[in-house]
Amino acid sequence: MGAPSHDSHDAEAEPQSPMWLPALGAVLFIGAAIWMFGTGKPVDEAQKPQAQEKAQERPSPPEARRVPPPVATDSGGRRPDPKQMEERIRAMQEQFRNRAPQPPPPPH
Repeated sequence: MGAPSHDSHDAEAEPQSPMWLPALGAVLFIGAAIWMFGTGKPVDEAQKPQAQEKAQERPSPPEARRVPPPVATDSGGRRPDPKQMEERIRAMQEQFRNRAPQPPPPPH
């Protein structure tokens, strides 16, 4: 006397698609693929040497110039003193250690 299972549905209740519909889809797909690959620009035999010469004439790309990594600065645009940075890091670590423990999140 339980609820009906999801597996027990009536196959005859579902609408049946006609067999020509998937066949039409396959024909359209194959036709589109043939059209796409078949309409590429043909290369004339006379144009092949010219294309190769143009490729050889093309200058090589300029070498990428190296950009130095950005330097950390304080709000005034000056480089911070390493000793000051160590002090700031220690102060933040101490604040993190001394903070009050957070209560656990409420259960859902």
